[in-house]
Amino acid sequence: MAEDPVTPPAVDPPVTDPPVDPPATPPARPDWCEEKFWDAEKGAVNAEALAQSHKDARRRITELTTPPPKPAAGELAVTPAPPTTLSADAGVDQVIVAAGLDPAALGQQWAEKGTLDQEAYQKLEAVGYPPGVVNQFLELTARDQKHRSAQVNSTAEAAAGGKDKLANLLAWAGAAVSPEEAALFTADINNPLKTKDTVNALLARHAEAVKAGKANVLIEGEGVAAGVEPYTTQAQIIAAENSNEVRTDPKARAAHNQRLMASPDPATLPRR
Repeated sequence: MAEDPVTPPAVDPPVTDPPVDPPATPPARPDWCEEKFWDAEKGAVNAEALAQSHKDARRRITELTTPPPKPAAGELAVTPAPPTTLSADAGVDQVIVAAGLDPAALGQQWAEKGTLDQEAYQKLEAVGYPPGVVNQFLELTARDQKHRSAQVNSTAEAAAGGKDKLANLLAWAGAAVSPEEAALFTADINNPLKTKDTVNALLARHAEAVKAGKANVLIEGEGVAAGVEPYTTQAQIIAAENSNEVRTDPKARAAHNQRLMASPDPATLPRR
């Protein structure tokens, strides 16, 4: 009698580890972060190094602003010429003036050259700010000013209704307001907290001037070219707005806008 065949025991397939993804490449160091404050392995700012740098800077300022101990009675002492004292909360301009420099001239020099002359570095180092600290501060300030300027321009253009309208509004204001008011408007429009309100204030002044026949309406487009003929009736403006050419041809639309900018407030024109 034939024997039944023996079935071999089932063998589980070998266990293999799941495929491992290659390690992700860490982010590159951004331009605003100095290399000494960047952790290349982690691809992140080295917060500890940055904090230590600020701590060292504050310690240095404290050392410079803390008077040395007075000698005891009867002790000999060499008394140097009294240095310019800076309070612990001294601002940047105070530090620059204490170094015998002019803040405006120093800022202009940095803006034009991206560096300072040797004499300026030496004077600033004499009051406790070595060239590396000075350069780092000026670079951060320049980046902040650039970002601030972009923010101001974006806010002002949005409030005015476009880049060209803003340019035309400012050109009108330059001729319509007093030098004292112009200085105040300039300071306020460049303050991000006041930019929008300042543009709105100028728009309100301009609207009053338009109603009084002392200004033209603001249209998005370049300033009015010489010799542009203004519209003299409301019917002319309506006809132009309804014409197929002005609606479909960019050049015709631009010419129409030029005539609008050269015209008085349409509400003040006769109907026909």
